Amino acid sequence: MFESLHQTQVIPDFDEDEVMLEDIEVEELHPTSTETEKNEWKKRKTRVRSDVWQEYTKVMVKEGDLPVERPKAKCNRCSRRIAADPNKHGTSPLWKYYTSCVKKHEANKSQTVLNSDESGSMINWKFNQDRYDCVKMYLTRKMHLRIFSVFPPAMCGTHLNLVVERGLEEIGMLVRRVREAVKWIMASPARSEAFKDTAKLYKVETSKFLCMDVPTRWNSTYLMLESALPYAPVMALFEIVNSAFVRDLKQKTHNKKSIGVPEELDWHEVRRKCGYLKKFHKLTEEVSATSYPTCHTFFKEMCSIFTVIRRMEGHEDEDIKRMSTRMKS
Repeated sequence: MFESLHQTQVIPDFDEDEVMLEDIEVEELHPTSTETEKNEWKKRKTRVRSDVWQEYTKVMVKEGDLPVERPKAKCNRCSRRIAADPNKHGTSPLWKYYTSCVKKHEANKSQTVLNSDESGSMINWKFNQDRYDCVKMYLTRKMHLRIFSVFPPAMCGTHLNLVVERGLEEIGMLVRRVREAVKWIMASPARSEAFKDTAKLYKVETSKFLCMDVPTRWNSTYLMLESALPYAPVMALFEIVNSAFVRDLKQKTHNKKSIGVPEELDWHEVRRKCGYLKKFHKLTEEVSATSYPTCHTFFKEMCSIFTVIRRMEGHEDEDIKRMSTRMKS
């Protein structure tokens, strides 16, 4: 018992600095939950937001001498690979190639395709001669549209041009005199300036100047005559001021006849003829239009042209009668 009383309790050595170091090491080996969340957020992939990725598949491709993986976009239609690094390229190359892909299919999945029969297969259209003959008989034989007896169904802008050109042949000398006069004035800048100086004395009420025509296009001939009409009195004075104008035009011939300068009677006839040509010019512009539909007005305008030719046939002027006869032939 004496020995037990004298036993001493052994206390292990305890160093506070060593305990603190162990705690620090434990904390470094086991990071906090906040740091773990940050690392996971950095590794998270970027979500694809652009609609163009519906047409592509993202793949990683090794390129270069030292193979390095780079992101590429593989086309779902033609399997072509396009650079698609979000930090360098973006989606612009993808959109550009999407519009030019040869195998691009415009029909969406929700878009229905019209089929001609119940089986779902497309069949070729067949021409029905019986229906064509029936329509032709109704339009021509029954004579519901009487204009077909005078003007065939194939009437178009080209035929209209031929009609007017035949009418212009009857007033060929009048047109040629005005054409040669305009051509002489427009031949050089000096002549044009001299004619403009003469026109200032008359104070012509028009902003248009003389224009040349193309003999094979009657529309340009009409525009040439229309632009020259306001300058008729100016040309009469220009004959006095410039003698070369009269001399040169008298030397020109047509069908072995001297052309000469346009006279007052010629201008009167040109003014009357332009009144008829204006209606043909208006019809040609409407039929030749491409920016708006004209089929609903074509028949109405053709009827008005038929009426004009009818009136020309009953005109008291023999020249206008011959002009209408040439138009119908």
